[in-house]
Amino acid sequence: MKISRGSVRRYDLHTHTFFSPCGSMKPAELIAQAISVGLDGIAVTDHDTMAGVFEMQKIAPPSFEIIPGEEITTDRGEVIGLFLTEEIPPGPFDEVFFRIRSQNGVVIVPHPFDPFRKAILPTDQEAGRFDAIEVLNGRAMFASINTKAQAYAQRNNCAMVCGSDAHYLFEVGAVTFAVPDNIDIRTAITTGGIISGKRTGFYPLFSRKLRKKFLKRWME
Repeated sequence: MKISRGSVRRYDLHTHTFFSPCGSMKPAELIAQAISVGLDGIAVTDHDTMAGVFEMQKIAPPSFEIIPGEEITTDRGEVIGLFLTEEIPPGPFDEVFFRIRSQNGVVIVPHPFDPFRKAILPTDQEAGRFDAIEVLNGRAMFASINTKAQAYAQRNNCAMVCGSDAHYLFEVGAVTFAVPDNIDIRTAITTGGIISGKRTGFYPLFSRKLRKKFLKRWME
């Protein structure tokens, strides 16, 4: 289907502020950068905190949408909850899953099958539990990681989403999820939108790991 220019809204569904230990962007910087690259909204998915969400909801322009989210650590790997109202602490996967659902949140599996990150390895039998699978992550070190996620989603008829996983300004909007104007973003996430963009390469992931390593040494 060909979509005319201006008939879609563009989102980055996976971003981090400096409230994530590995993040670098101030909330105001992230909003300004997202607007400058033509995004209509972003999902804020800091690690195990919603502090960035709450700050950005106060300062974002009315025309710019902040989707409240969190990337939560579980015993199986990381899971993203979107449209949350309250912060969810790390914990067992089933407990975190229940807490997301109890807030009427959307459950997304980010960067599945990624051996370099805390990735969930979803089975075909449980595919129906998830609202969407992230099939294009901007920080995947190899294209094959995203390809494997896409194959899983297609095989199990899962909704597919994407995100830059931005920790630095230049990554924001590298991967976008476009939604026709007549469909709200929540519906599109659970039924499918227009995925586009490309990986930002090795540098961001390596720099994040170095940042965490030196921060840990500095705090010791």
